Amino acid sequence: MSVSYEWIVEVIDDHGDIDDVRHHDSAIDMLADVASEHASGRTVNYGIVRDAFSGMGIGCRSWAYVKDGKLPSMTVDAGEIEIASVPKRLIKELEVAKQS
Repeated sequence: MSVSYEWIVEVIDDHGDIDDVRHHDSAIDMLADVASEHASGRTVNYGIVRDAFSGMGIGCRSWAYVKDGKLPSMTVDAGEIEIASVPKRLIKELEVAKQS
């Protein structure tokens, strides 16, 4: 099984639904996108998406959204069940990006 991570920005509409989803290769790009959306007055969720692949494609997708400027220690699935630890390298990448 292989695992991949992407930085993600979800734009939220006036009804609380996800209106748009954008994936980024770096935390810096993600934060620039978030700043642009905030400047436009839009609400966003942002963080990482984790995809675990089996022989048949994506076997498990989970997310970790930034809260209070930090990534949580675990990703959760759509049922809010903890799936996997967030890699320390991604936590560090976000911290460095926030200082840029």
